Amino acid sequence: MALSITSHRRDDEVTLFLAGEIDIAGAPDLDAVLAEAAHWPDVSGVVVDLSALTFTDSTGIGALIRGRRLADANGKRYTVVSARHGVREVLDLAAVWHFLHAEHR
Repeated sequence: MALSITSHRRDDEVTLFLAGEIDIAGAPDLDAVLAEAAHWPDVSGVVVDLSALTFTDSTGIGALIRGRRLADANGKRYTVVSARHGVREVLDLAAVWHFLHAEHR
């Protein structure tokens, strides 16, 4: 299943809802959306909701980490939430869940 990304804006925060799979085909799309969100001048927080994500590989992990770094560099809060089952296990095994899940500014 291809990656689907939808967004919801509320006040000064944007939530990105990811569904499907992040792999080498979908990671560039995620990079682009995360970069755009990190540069919006009137957004102070970016939330990435993984509740409907069924798979990620190392390219997806890399995209999520790059999103964190871009948000940090632009003074924005960034947090990844609601990773389920296999996706959460992959993020735990890669030792990045706490880095991605913790809200930084």
